[in-house]
Amino acid sequence: MTFYLQSCQNCGFNISPYRELTKAISNYPTPKNYLLRAKWFYESGRHTILENNIDEDIEFPNHGYLSAIDDLRKAISSKSKDSFDKEAIKDAKAYLDRIQKEFNQ
Repeated sequence: MTFYLQSCQNCGFNISPYRELTKAISNYPTPKNYLLRAKWFYESGRHTILENNIDEDIEFPNHGYLSAIDDLRKAISSKSKDSFDKEAIKDAKAYLDRIQKEFNQ
C-alpha cells in the first residue's frame, strides 16, 4: 500500500482524499464511507493507467481496482437497517457491477 501511495504522489496524483477517507472509515466504518473510498481507489487506478500510457484493456487488475472491489464488498456486506446505509449498499452494488463490466470488456 505504501508503495502504491508513494507512486501516486510521484506522478502528482493527490492522495489527501485517500487519507481523509481512511480516517473516516477508521472512525465510522459505514457503507457510505466504504463506497466513497472504493470510488477513490478505482478512479486512482484508472488515473494511473492513463498517466502511464498503459492500454486500458489491461489483462490484470491493478491495486486500485482490487482495493475498490474489497471496499465495495465490505459496504455490501453491511447488515445496517438505516435507510441512509441501505441506499449506500444499493449504490455499492451498482458501482461494483459497473466496474466489473468495464474491466471485463
